[in-house]
Amino acid sequence: MKNISYILITLVFWTCQGQNKDTQKTVIKDLISNSEKKNNNIKVLFSAYSTAEKGLNYRKEPDINSEILGKFNYGTKVDVVDDSNRSLFWVDDLERGSLYGTWVGIYKDSSIVYVFNAYLYNSSPEIEKNIKLVNNKLEVVYSESENIDSNQKITIEKHIQTSNNLADYIIIKLIEEDKTIFEHKINYLFKEYYTLTKVKDKIPTYNYLTIFDECPSREYKQTFTIKGNKILKISDEYFEADED
Repeated sequence: MKNISYILITLVFWTCQGQNKDTQKTVIKDLISNSEKKNNNIKVLFSAYSTAEKGLNYRKEPDINSEILGKFNYGTKVDVVDDSNRSLFWVDDLERGSLYGTWVGIYKDSSIVYVFNAYLYNSSPEIEKNIKLVNNKLEVVYSESENIDSNQKITIEKHIQTSNNLADYIIIKLIEEDKTIFEHKINYLFKEYYTLTKVKDKIPTYNYLTIFDECPSREYKQTFTIKGNKILKISDEYFEADED
């Protein structure tokens, strides 16, 4: 192990002479970490982010009574290497209510520690491109834009919360020459899909449709228009969704 680490450090030294010391240290650390995982036959199953605002305890064993070794700060990205424990259990969180989950193993400092996965938000290549820190909260933000004219465009941002005690929401932005001149927020959003259509008229009208995941399912439609430099809401509608 020492020989492997020495070779890696030597290679990094000769290939990173033009980089600063901090960058060299980061590359060396990552290379050694990946080498250790490989030599210990540890496979990263997926990455995730800690969503416990007060810190996520990690333990020596997958047991609530096991020794607490430390905490992962909110927003820490971790590598999950063991999800074989399928025993579902729950805990009461004063802010979030009852949380259900299982123990998963996290690779840390050449060993495996265990955390309760109800406080993890699983990542993916798509999420990695869109995850952001918004008002000190981790959110996955998807956006689409449509031109109104040569100077203005409307942008729809779908904000998906990584903590289950927070509500997803939509931000509709009116942008003029790359500057946001007006914002409109929609708070009635679950994790579903939405459609945005533009009605061709003298005054553009936009319909925003939210499908609620309820039983029976209900739809919420908010209609708004662009007038001058403002987004004006025209109406709200609630109605039963189609069965299909």
